[in-house]
Amino acid sequence: GKIGVEIAGIEPVGMTVDGAGDIYVLDYDNNNNNTVGRLTEYLQNGTSRVVAEGFSANIFDIVLNGTTAIFGDSGYGLRQVDLQTGSVSTLMLLPEGGFDVGPDGFVYIDDPSSIQKFKPTTPGALLTVAGTGQTGSTGDGGPAIRATFGTGSLAVNPVNGDIALFDSIKYTIRVIAAATGTIQTVAGAPHSSGDNGPAVLAQIQLGNGLASDAFGNVYFCDNTGASIRKFSPSGIVTTVAGTGIPGNSGDGGTAVLAQVSPGGGLAADSRGNLYFVNAVPISPISYSLAIAVRKIDANGFISTVAGGGKAGVANGVNASNVSLSVVSSETVTSLAVDQTGNLYLAYLDPSETARILRIDPAGNISVIAGGGSLTDPDGTPAASAVLGNITGLAVNAAGVVYFGEGSAVHKIDSKGLLATVAGNANLPSNQTAIQAGAALSTQIGNPGPVTIDSSGNLIFCADAISS
Repeated sequence: GKIGVEIAGIEPVGMTVDGAGDIYVLDYDNNNNNTVGRLTEYLQNGTSRVVAEGFSANIFDIVLNGTTAIFGDSGYGLRQVDLQTGSVSTLMLLPEGGFDVGPDGFVYIDDPSSIQKFKPTTPGALLTVAGTGQTGSTGDGGPAIRATFGTGSLAVNPVNGDIALFDSIKYTIRVIAAATGTIQTVAGAPHSSGDNGPAVLAQIQLGNGLASDAFGNVYFCDNTGASIRKFSPSGIVTTVAGTGIPGNSGDGGTAVLAQVSPGGGLAADSRGNLYFVNAVPISPISYSLAIAVRKIDANGFISTVAGGGKAGVANGVNASNVSLSVVSSETVTSLAVDQTGNLYLAYLDPSETARILRIDPAGNISVIAGGGSLTDPDGTPAASAVLGNITGLAVNAAGVVYFGEGSAVHKIDSKGLLATVAGNANLPSNQTAIQAGAALSTQIGNPGPVTIDSSGNLIFCADAISS
Protein backbone atom coordinates (compact mmCIF):
# COMPACT_ATOMS: atom_id res chain seq x y z
CA GLY A 1 0.00 0.00 0.00
CA LYS A 2 3.01 2.32 -0.32
CA ILE A 3 4.39 4.02 -3.41
CA GLY A 4 6.66 1.71 -5.42
CA VAL A 5 7.11 -2.05 -5.22
CA GLU A 6 10.31 -4.04 -5.34
CA ILE A 7 10.84 -6.74 -7.97
CA ALA A 8 12.18 -9.71 -6.04
CA GLY A 9 15.79 -10.63 -6.67
CA ILE A 10 17.07 -7.59 -8.55
CA GLU A 11 20.42 -6.58 -7.02
CA PRO A 12 22.29 -3.58 -8.54
CA VAL A 13 26.01 -3.87 -7.72
CA GLY A 14 27.66 -1.20 -9.87
CA MET A 15 26.83 1.88 -11.93
CA THR A 16 28.68 4.34 -14.17
CA VAL A 17 27.81 7.11 -16.63
CA ASP A 18 29.39 7.83 -20.01
CA GLY A 19 30.11 11.22 -21.58
CA ALA A 20 26.73 11.28 -23.32
CA GLY A 21 24.87 10.83 -20.04
CA ASP A 22 23.87 7.20 -20.67
CA ILE A 23 23.89 5.06 -17.53
CA TYR A 24 25.35 1.55 -17.31
CA VAL A 25 24.07 -0.62 -14.46
CA LEU A 26 25.62 -3.93 -13.40
CA ASP A 27 23.15 -6.14 -11.52
CA TYR A 28 22.03 -9.69 -11.00
CA ASP A 29 18.60 -11.28 -10.90
CA ASN A 30 17.65 -14.03 -8.47
CA ASN A 31 14.19 -14.57 -9.97
CA ASN A 32 13.08 -18.19 -10.40
CA ASN A 33 16.10 -19.36 -8.38
CA ASN A 34 18.32 -18.69 -11.39
CA THR A 35 21.00 -16.14 -10.60
CA VAL A 36 22.00 -14.22 -13.71
CA GLY A 37 24.32 -11.23 -13.80
CA ARG A 38 24.04 -8.66 -16.56
CA LEU A 39 25.01 -5.20 -17.78
CA THR A 40 22.28 -2.83 -18.94
CA GLU A 41 22.54 0.56 -20.65
CA TYR A 42 19.88 3.19 -19.89
CA LEU A 43 19.83 5.80 -22.64
CA GLN A 44 18.95 9.49 -22.41
CA ASN A 45 15.84 8.92 -24.54
CA GLY A 46 14.31 6.75 -21.81
CA THR A 47 14.96 3.34 -23.37
CA SER A 48 17.32 0.62 -22.23
CA ARG A 49 19.16 -2.36 -23.66
CA VAL A 50 20.94 -5.37 -22.23
CA VAL A 51 24.61 -5.12 -23.23
CA ALA A 52 25.63 -8.55 -21.92
CA GLU A 53 24.27 -11.13 -19.51
CA GLY A 54 24.97 -14.57 -18.11
CA PHE A 55 27.50 -13.48 -15.49
CA SER A 56 27.71 -15.03 -12.06
CA ALA A 57 26.25 -13.30 -8.98
CA ASN A 58 29.75 -12.47 -7.76
CA ILE A 59 30.06 -9.32 -9.88
CA PHE A 60 30.84 -5.85 -8.52
CA ASP A 61 31.99 -2.36 -9.56
CA ILE A 62 32.23 -1.13 -13.13
CA VAL A 63 34.30 1.49 -14.98
CA LEU A 64 34.19 2.56 -18.62
CA ASN A 65 37.19 2.45 -20.94
CA GLY A 66 36.29 3.79 -24.37
CA THR A 67 34.06 1.23 -26.10
CA THR A 68 34.46 -1.32 -23.30
CA ALA A 69 33.55 -1.64 -19.63
CA ILE A 70 35.62 -3.37 -16.96
CA PHE A 71 34.13 -5.01 -13.89
CA GLY A 72 35.11 -7.32 -11.06
CA ASP A 73 33.95 -10.93 -10.83
CA SER A 74 34.96 -12.89 -7.74
CA GLY A 75 34.59 -16.13 -9.66
CA TYR A 76 36.66 -15.19 -12.71
CA GLY A 77 38.75 -12.07 -12.05
CA LEU A 78 38.88 -8.67 -13.68
CA ARG A 79 36.69 -8.88 -16.78
CA GLN A 80 36.01 -6.72 -19.84
CA VAL A 81 32.86 -6.44 -21.94
CA ASP A 82 32.62 -4.87 -25.40
CA LEU A 83 29.76 -2.35 -25.21
CA GLN A 84 28.87 -2.85 -28.89
CA THR A 85 29.05 -6.63 -29.30
CA GLY A 86 28.53 -7.75 -25.71
CA SER A 87 31.50 -10.12 -25.87
CA VAL A 88 33.20 -10.76 -22.53
CA SER A 89 36.82 -11.63 -21.76
CA THR A 90 38.82 -12.14 -18.56
CA LEU A 91 41.81 -9.81 -18.22
CA MET A 92 43.52 -11.08 -15.09
CA LEU A 93 43.04 -12.49 -11.61
CA LEU A 94 41.07 -10.25 -9.29
CA PRO A 95 43.20 -7.64 -7.47
CA GLU A 96 43.01 -7.42 -3.70
CA GLY A 97 42.18 -3.70 -3.78
CA GLY A 98 40.27 -1.44 -6.13
CA PHE A 99 40.60 -0.71 -9.83
CA ASP A 100 39.93 2.16 -12.20
CA VAL A 101 40.69 3.36 -15.74
CA GLY A 102 42.89 6.38 -16.43
CA PRO A 103 42.72 8.93 -19.24
CA ASP A 104 45.67 7.12 -20.83
CA GLY A 105 43.52 4.02 -21.36
CA PHE A 106 45.43 1.97 -18.81
CA VAL A 107 43.66 -0.06 -16.13
CA TYR A 108 45.03 0.75 -12.66
CA ILE A 109 44.85 -1.84 -9.87
CA ASP A 110 45.81 -1.92 -6.20
CA ASP A 111 47.23 -5.39 -5.59
CA PRO A 112 48.66 -5.80 -2.96
CA SER A 113 50.14 -2.66 -1.36
CA SER A 114 51.25 -1.47 -4.78
CA ILE A 115 49.52 0.19 -7.70
CA GLN A 116 50.08 -1.32 -11.10
CA LYS A 117 48.70 -0.57 -14.52
CA PHE A 118 48.22 -2.45 -17.80
CA LYS A 119 46.68 -2.03 -21.22
CA PRO A 120 43.55 -4.18 -21.69
CA THR A 121 45.10 -5.42 -24.94
CA THR A 122 48.14 -6.75 -23.04
CA PRO A 123 46.87 -7.60 -19.53
CA GLY A 124 49.96 -9.65 -18.70
CA ALA A 125 52.32 -6.67 -19.03
CA LEU A 126 52.02 -5.03 -15.61
CA LEU A 127 53.82 -1.78 -14.86
CA THR A 128 54.29 -0.72 -11.22
CA VAL A 129 53.23 2.88 -10.62
CA ALA A 130 53.46 3.09 -6.83
CA GLY A 131 54.32 1.04 -3.80
CA THR A 132 56.95 -1.50 -2.88
CA GLY A 133 54.52 -4.31 -2.18
CA GLN A 134 55.30 -4.03 1.52
CA THR A 135 52.56 -2.98 3.94
CA GLY A 136 53.15 0.36 5.66
CA SER A 137 52.36 4.05 5.39
CA THR A 138 55.52 5.91 4.42
CA GLY A 139 57.00 7.98 1.61
CA ASP A 140 55.04 11.24 1.65
CA GLY A 141 56.70 13.88 -0.49
CA GLY A 142 58.87 11.39 -2.35
CA PRO A 143 58.55 9.07 -5.32
CA ALA A 144 55.39 6.98 -5.10
CA ILE A 145 57.31 3.97 -6.38
CA ARG A 146 59.18 3.89 -3.03
CA ALA A 147 56.15 4.51 -0.80
CA THR A 148 54.34 1.96 1.33
CA PHE A 149 50.59 1.89 1.95
CA GLY A 150 47.75 -0.46 2.79
CA THR A 151 45.57 -1.99 0.11
CA GLY A 152 42.30 -0.15 -0.40
CA SER A 153 40.16 1.56 -3.02
CA LEU A 154 41.54 3.91 -5.67
CA ALA A 155 40.30 6.43 -8.21
CA VAL A 156 42.09 7.94 -11.21
CA ASN A 157 41.41 11.56 -12.17
CA PRO A 158 39.85 11.35 -15.67
CA VAL A 159 41.55 14.59 -16.77
CA ASN A 160 45.08 14.74 -15.37
CA GLY A 161 45.62 11.11 -14.36
CA ASP A 162 46.35 11.78 -10.67
CA ILE A 163 45.66 8.71 -8.54
CA ALA A 164 43.79 8.99 -5.24
CA LEU A 165 43.97 6.00 -2.93
CA PHE A 166 42.60 5.07 0.46
CA ASP A 167 45.45 3.93 2.71
CA SER A 168 43.96 1.29 5.01
CA ILE A 169 46.93 1.41 7.39
CA LYS A 170 46.34 4.92 8.77
CA TYR A 171 42.88 5.52 7.28
CA THR A 172 44.12 8.38 5.16
CA ILE A 173 43.62 9.54 1.59
CA ARG A 174 46.80 9.92 -0.47
CA VAL A 175 47.30 11.29 -3.97
CA ILE A 176 49.93 10.36 -6.54
CA ALA A 177 50.61 13.22 -8.96
CA ALA A 178 50.77 11.89 -12.51
CA ALA A 179 53.04 14.73 -13.63
CA THR A 180 55.76 14.14 -11.02
CA GLY A 181 55.14 10.64 -9.66
CA THR A 182 55.25 11.88 -6.07
CA ILE A 183 52.83 10.80 -3.33
CA GLN A 184 51.27 12.97 -0.65
CA THR A 185 48.66 12.53 2.10
CA VAL A 186 45.82 14.97 1.51
CA ALA A 187 43.25 14.07 4.20
CA GLY A 188 42.99 12.09 7.40
CA ALA A 189 45.13 11.53 10.46
CA PRO A 190 44.02 8.98 13.05
CA HIS A 191 45.41 10.71 16.16
CA SER A 192 44.58 14.39 15.63
CA SER A 193 41.31 16.26 15.28
CA GLY A 194 43.03 18.78 13.03
CA ASP A 195 40.70 21.71 13.66
CA ASN A 196 41.90 25.07 12.31
CA GLY A 197 44.66 23.30 10.45
CA PRO A 198 45.25 21.58 7.14
CA ALA A 199 42.95 18.75 6.14
CA VAL A 200 45.94 16.42 6.12
CA LEU A 201 45.92 16.61 9.93
CA ALA A 202 42.18 16.13 10.33
CA GLN A 203 40.62 13.10 11.90
CA ILE A 204 37.90 11.73 9.63
CA GLN A 205 34.88 10.15 11.30
CA LEU A 206 31.99 8.47 9.58
CA GLY A 207 28.90 10.67 9.48
CA ASN A 208 25.51 10.63 7.83
CA GLY A 209 25.20 14.14 6.48
CA LEU A 210 27.04 16.09 3.79
CA ALA A 211 26.36 19.47 2.19
CA SER A 212 28.20 22.13 0.19
CA ASP A 213 27.54 25.85 -0.12
CA ALA A 214 27.95 28.44 -2.86
CA PHE A 215 31.37 29.41 -1.53
CA GLY A 216 32.87 25.95 -2.05
CA ASN A 217 32.78 24.88 1.60
CA VAL A 218 31.87 21.27 2.35
CA TYR A 219 30.09 20.49 5.63
CA PHE A 220 29.83 17.10 7.26
CA CYS A 221 28.42 15.55 10.44
CA ASP A 222 30.99 14.16 12.85
CA ASN A 223 28.69 11.85 14.79
CA THR A 224 31.38 10.43 17.04
CA GLY A 225 32.64 13.90 17.85
CA ALA A 226 29.11 15.33 18.30
CA SER A 227 29.87 18.21 15.97
CA ILE A 228 29.36 19.74 12.54
CA ARG A 229 32.59 20.45 10.70
CA LYS A 230 33.61 22.37 7.60
CA PHE A 231 36.26 21.76 4.96
CA SER A 232 37.13 25.01 3.17
CA PRO A 233 38.39 25.41 -0.42
CA SER A 234 41.79 26.33 1.02
CA GLY A 235 42.03 22.92 2.70
CA ILE A 236 41.37 24.00 6.30
CA VAL A 237 39.09 22.01 8.60
CA THR A 238 37.12 23.78 11.34
CA THR A 239 34.30 22.91 13.69
CA VAL A 240 31.23 25.07 13.08
CA ALA A 241 29.00 23.56 15.78
CA GLY A 242 29.33 21.33 18.81
CA THR A 243 31.53 20.89 21.86
CA GLY A 244 32.07 17.15 21.48
CA ILE A 245 29.37 16.39 24.07
CA PRO A 246 26.10 15.22 22.48
CA GLY A 247 22.94 17.09 23.36
CA ASN A 248 20.53 19.82 22.27
CA SER A 249 21.45 23.09 23.93
CA GLY A 250 23.04 26.46 23.29
CA ASP A 251 20.37 28.23 21.26
CA GLY A 252 21.03 31.97 20.95
CA GLY A 253 24.75 31.59 21.42
CA THR A 254 27.63 30.68 19.19
CA ALA A 255 27.26 27.26 17.59
CA VAL A 256 30.74 26.09 18.62
CA LEU A 257 29.69 26.35 22.28
CA ALA A 258 26.40 24.48 21.73
CA GLN A 259 25.77 20.81 22.36
CA VAL A 260 24.62 19.06 19.19
CA SER A 261 23.73 15.51 18.19
CA PRO A 262 23.78 15.34 14.37
CA GLY A 263 20.98 13.08 13.23
CA GLY A 264 21.18 12.92 9.45
CA GLY A 265 19.98 15.75 7.28
CA LEU A 266 22.26 18.66 6.40
CA ALA A 267 21.56 21.53 3.97
CA ALA A 268 23.14 24.92 3.16
CA ASP A 269 21.33 27.86 1.61
CA SER A 270 22.60 30.74 -0.55
CA ARG A 271 22.61 33.16 2.39
CA GLY A 272 25.30 31.40 4.36
CA ASN A 273 22.93 29.53 6.69
CA LEU A 274 23.48 25.85 7.49
CA TYR A 275 20.63 23.60 8.65
CA PHE A 276 20.96 20.21 10.31
CA VAL A 277 18.79 17.64 12.05
CA ASN A 278 19.52 17.21 15.76
CA ALA A 279 18.40 13.89 17.28
CA VAL A 280 18.40 12.84 20.95
CA PRO A 281 16.74 9.83 22.66
CA ILE A 282 13.25 10.53 23.98
CA SER A 283 14.06 8.41 27.05
CA PRO A 284 16.81 6.01 28.19
CA ILE A 285 14.58 3.02 27.37
CA SER A 286 13.15 4.27 24.06
CA TYR A 287 14.45 3.64 20.56
CA SER A 288 12.59 6.69 19.31
CA LEU A 289 14.42 9.99 18.96
CA ALA A 290 13.20 13.54 19.42
CA ILE A 291 14.40 15.57 16.45
CA ALA A 292 14.78 19.26 15.81
CA VAL A 293 15.98 21.26 12.84
CA ARG A 294 18.64 23.72 13.92
CA LYS A 295 20.20 26.60 12.01
CA ILE A 296 23.71 28.02 12.13
CA ASP A 297 23.57 31.48 10.62
CA ALA A 298 26.29 33.25 8.63
CA ASN A 299 27.63 34.79 11.86
CA GLY A 300 27.97 31.44 13.60
CA PHE A 301 24.98 31.70 15.95
CA ILE A 302 22.70 28.70 16.46
CA SER A 303 18.92 28.50 16.81
CA THR A 304 16.12 25.96 16.50
CA VAL A 305 13.73 26.43 13.59
CA ALA A 306 11.60 23.28 13.97
CA GLY A 307 10.82 20.85 16.76
CA GLY A 308 11.10 21.08 20.53
CA GLY A 309 7.48 22.14 21.09
CA LYS A 310 4.33 20.23 22.05
CA ALA A 311 1.93 20.89 19.16
CA GLY A 312 1.11 18.33 16.52
CA VAL A 313 2.27 18.72 12.93
CA ALA A 314 -0.34 20.54 10.86
CA ASN A 315 -0.61 23.17 8.15
CA GLY A 316 -0.15 26.71 9.44
CA VAL A 317 1.45 25.73 12.74
CA ASN A 318 4.75 27.42 13.50
CA ALA A 319 7.55 24.89 13.22
CA SER A 320 9.15 25.95 16.50
CA ASN A 321 5.97 24.90 18.35
CA VAL A 322 5.68 21.34 17.05
CA SER A 323 6.95 18.07 18.46
CA LEU A 324 8.97 16.00 16.00
CA SER A 325 10.29 12.47 16.48
CA VAL A 326 11.48 9.51 14.45
CA VAL A 327 11.28 5.73 14.85
CA SER A 328 14.94 5.12 15.68
CA SER A 329 18.51 6.13 14.94
CA GLU A 330 18.33 3.94 11.83
CA THR A 331 15.62 6.14 10.33
CA VAL A 332 16.77 8.39 7.50
CA THR A 333 15.93 12.08 7.84
CA SER A 334 16.53 14.41 4.91
CA LEU A 335 16.76 18.17 4.53
CA ALA A 336 16.72 20.48 1.52
CA VAL A 337 16.41 24.23 1.03
CA ASP A 338 15.23 26.16 -2.02
CA GLN A 339 16.36 29.47 -3.49
CA THR A 340 13.68 31.46 -1.69
CA GLY A 341 14.61 30.15 1.76
CA ASN A 342 11.95 27.50 2.19
CA LEU A 343 13.21 24.54 4.19
CA TYR A 344 12.08 20.96 3.47
CA LEU A 345 12.17 18.12 6.00
CA ALA A 346 11.39 14.45 5.29
CA TYR A 347 11.03 12.06 8.22
CA LEU A 348 9.26 8.91 9.46
CA ASP A 349 7.56 9.31 12.83
CA PRO A 350 7.17 6.53 15.47
CA SER A 351 3.75 5.60 14.04
CA GLU A 352 5.59 4.97 10.73
CA THR A 353 3.84 7.88 9.06
CA ALA A 354 6.18 9.51 6.56
CA ARG A 355 5.81 13.18 5.71
CA ILE A 356 7.56 15.96 3.85
CA LEU A 357 7.19 19.36 5.46
CA ARG A 358 7.86 22.75 3.90
CA ILE A 359 8.80 25.44 6.41
CA ASP A 360 8.67 28.97 5.03
CA PRO A 361 11.07 31.75 6.15
CA ALA A 362 8.50 32.85 8.77
CA GLY A 363 8.47 29.34 10.27
CA ASN A 364 5.03 28.26 9.08
CA ILE A 365 4.56 24.59 8.22
CA SER A 366 2.91 23.14 5.12
CA VAL A 367 2.58 19.37 4.87
CA ILE A 368 3.32 18.89 1.17
CA ALA A 369 3.46 15.07 1.07
CA GLY A 370 2.49 12.08 3.17
CA GLY A 371 0.05 11.45 5.97
CA GLY A 372 -2.86 10.85 3.58
CA SER A 373 -4.80 7.77 2.51
CA LEU A 374 -4.13 7.32 -1.22
CA THR A 375 -1.97 4.30 -2.02
CA ASP A 376 -1.72 4.87 -5.79
CA PRO A 377 -1.48 8.65 -5.88
CA ASP A 378 0.38 9.57 -9.09
CA GLY A 379 -1.34 12.61 -10.58
CA THR A 380 -3.07 13.46 -7.30
CA PRO A 381 -2.07 15.86 -4.48
CA ALA A 382 1.07 14.61 -2.75
CA ALA A 383 -0.37 15.60 0.63
CA SER A 384 -3.04 12.92 0.14
CA ALA A 385 -0.53 10.10 -0.32
CA VAL A 386 0.60 7.29 1.94
CA LEU A 387 4.39 7.25 1.87
CA GLY A 388 6.99 4.77 3.05
CA ASN A 389 10.36 5.70 4.51
CA ILE A 390 11.81 8.59 2.47
CA THR A 391 15.48 8.06 1.68
CA GLY A 392 16.52 11.25 -0.11
CA LEU A 393 15.26 14.77 -0.73
CA ALA A 394 16.14 17.58 -3.16
CA VAL A 395 14.53 20.68 -4.66
CA ASN A 396 15.42 22.36 -7.95
CA ALA A 397 15.52 26.01 -8.97
CA ALA A 398 11.87 25.91 -10.04
CA GLY A 399 10.74 24.63 -6.64
CA VAL A 400 10.04 21.08 -7.82
CA VAL A 401 10.70 18.61 -4.97
CA TYR A 402 12.22 15.18 -5.63
CA PHE A 403 12.42 12.34 -3.13
CA GLY A 404 13.37 8.68 -2.97
CA GLU A 405 10.87 6.23 -1.52
CA GLY A 406 10.35 2.49 -1.88
CA SER A 407 11.62 1.45 -5.29
CA ALA A 408 11.20 4.78 -7.04
CA VAL A 409 12.07 8.46 -7.19
CA HIS A 410 9.08 10.81 -7.21
CA LYS A 411 8.53 14.52 -7.73
CA ILE A 412 6.07 17.06 -6.39
CA ASP A 413 5.39 19.69 -9.01
CA SER A 414 4.55 23.36 -8.51
CA LYS A 415 0.85 22.45 -8.18
CA GLY A 416 1.54 19.92 -5.43
CA LEU A 417 0.83 16.92 -7.65
CA LEU A 418 2.79 13.71 -7.32
CA ALA A 419 4.49 11.87 -10.18
CA THR A 420 7.02 9.03 -10.42
CA VAL A 421 10.12 10.02 -12.39
CA ALA A 422 12.30 6.93 -11.97
CA GLY A 423 11.66 3.36 -10.87
CA ASN A 424 8.60 1.22 -11.20
CA ALA A 425 5.44 0.78 -9.19
CA ASN A 426 3.27 -1.26 -11.55
CA LEU A 427 5.30 -3.93 -13.36
CA PRO A 428 3.94 -7.47 -13.03
CA SER A 429 5.96 -9.57 -10.59
CA ASN A 430 7.28 -11.77 -13.41
CA GLN A 431 8.44 -8.85 -15.57
CA THR A 432 11.82 -7.27 -14.92
CA ALA A 433 12.76 -3.69 -15.62
CA ILE A 434 15.11 -4.80 -18.38
CA GLN A 435 12.33 -6.64 -20.20
CA ALA A 436 10.23 -3.49 -20.04
CA GLY A 437 12.96 -1.42 -21.66
CA ALA A 438 11.90 2.04 -20.43
CA ALA A 439 13.54 4.15 -17.75
CA LEU A 440 10.29 4.58 -15.79
CA SER A 441 10.06 0.79 -15.62
CA THR A 442 13.53 0.48 -14.16
CA GLN A 443 13.83 -1.41 -10.89
CA ILE A 444 16.17 0.73 -8.78
CA GLY A 445 15.32 -0.39 -5.26
CA ASN A 446 15.75 1.80 -2.17
CA PRO A 447 17.08 4.99 -3.79
CA GLY A 448 19.43 6.81 -1.47
CA PRO A 449 20.54 10.44 -1.26
CA VAL A 450 18.98 12.66 -3.94
CA THR A 451 20.53 15.87 -5.25
CA ILE A 452 20.32 18.33 -8.16
CA ASP A 453 23.43 19.32 -10.12
CA SER A 454 24.22 22.77 -11.54
CA SER A 455 22.54 21.86 -14.83
CA GLY A 456 19.30 20.80 -13.16
CA ASN A 457 19.90 17.06 -13.55
CA LEU A 458 18.57 14.75 -10.85
CA ILE A 459 21.21 12.48 -9.33
CA PHE A 460 20.50 9.69 -6.86
CA CYS A 461 22.14 6.58 -5.44
CA ALA A 462 20.28 3.55 -6.81
CA ASP A 463 19.67 0.70 -4.38
CA ALA A 464 21.23 2.37 -1.37
CA ILE A 465 20.43 -0.57 0.91
CA SER A 466 21.00 -3.82 -0.96
CA SER A 467 24.11 -2.67 -2.82
